Amino acid sequence: MQLNLTKNFIFFLISNTISSLGDYIYDIAIIVYLYQETGSSLVLGSFFIFQFVPTLIFTPFIGTLIDKLDKKKIIIFTNILRGLTLITLLFNISTQTIFLTTLILGICDELNRATNNSIIPQVVETNQITKANSILSILDSSTMIIGPIIASFLLSTTSINGSIIINALSFLLSGIIISLIKINNIHITIKKENFFYEVKKGLKVIFKDAFVKNIIIIWGLLLIGVGITGSFIVILVTDYMGLPYASYGWLTAAEGAGIAISSLFIIKNKNINTVNLTIYGLFFLGIGTLITALSSNIIIVIFAYLIIGFGASTAPIGIRSLLQINISKNMIGRVFTSVRFIVTSLRTLSISIFSVLAGYINLRFIFVIAASIIFLSSFIALSVKNTLSTSTIID
Repeated sequence: MQLNLTKNFIFFLISNTISSLGDYIYDIAIIVYLYQETGSSLVLGSFFIFQFVPTLIFTPFIGTLIDKLDKKKIIIFTNILRGLTLITLLFNISTQTIFLTTLILGICDELNRATNNSIIPQVVETNQITKANSILSILDSSTMIIGPIIASFLLSTTSINGSIIINALSFLLSGIIISLIKINNIHITIKKENFFYEVKKGLKVIFKDAFVKNIIIIWGLLLIGVGITGSFIVILVTDYMGLPYASYGWLTAAEGAGIAISSLFIIKNKNINTVNLTIYGLFFLGIGTLITALSSNIIIVIFAYLIIGFGASTAPIGIRSLLQINISKNMIGRVFTSVRFIVTSLRTLSISIFSVLAGYINLRFIFVIAASIIFLSSFIALSVKNTLSTSTIID
């Protein structure tokens, strides 16, 4: 079925693409900056942990707010706040201020990400959600290819400040564009006596429903594996392979190319099975991670990250689409954020543990462990395929 590109969805795509490009430019630059300044795997691991701390603290409440408040206003507010926060970083940049900024950005990112996931069913038809997610993935992959190139150029010409300024401007512009979207929100008054009841209702779904519990296990294992490798890839390519810092950007660009190719395949395919999409995506991620762990040749590792890109597109698209299709619109914010709370907790815990172990264990062995965890996620998804395929709308 051809995806109907409405004006609302087009504005949504443009807003997401602009903020995503700014994010990739900033993330590449800030990770390289931190490692150049400190040379510490523990600092890098801590940076990723600080990104997820807000998720652990605020997620149980964010979902209820998203379901009950104006989603468009949430996205506008978080984008403006993210832009202003980055501007303040220009006046005093240090490891401490980067970590503080990361906490604030993490809160906004969590609100923004969860709201974006819950707003998609309101800007596209239910039977077009998977293809809509694929288009978002293609545009995101394009920013993954372009972002590292811009980040490398800015680091060599304007230091870290250029990346910070571009990301701040991208958020502010994204907020302006999202204001053009027209959404018919379901307005429900938040009362003190029922707010926590609504929070409990969302949590009850994730603990009682077999479909959601399986998603948590699959997604949780995926993020554990991805979290481990994402924290240390810059160290692997520079210290273990002896490559320049720019090679980190090459791998990110290769992953982006893989995401673009697989997302185009999803869009062109008329009959996409979201469960198979998830299973194959996890398998590709495991293969790519294992090749990275065992190779020292930059060409082979770039090819591995192309494969990782295939999985980094198909697995998350499959998981998100399964949730968006099977969760009712008035519950999706709570369920999404509650699920993310659990899987992000697992990811944060794994990063914490392996940030310490990285000082004692060969990093290649850690990547093998990560690949094994991702393979396990794929096998579990295959074993519960029937449960994922036959689920009904959860309200």
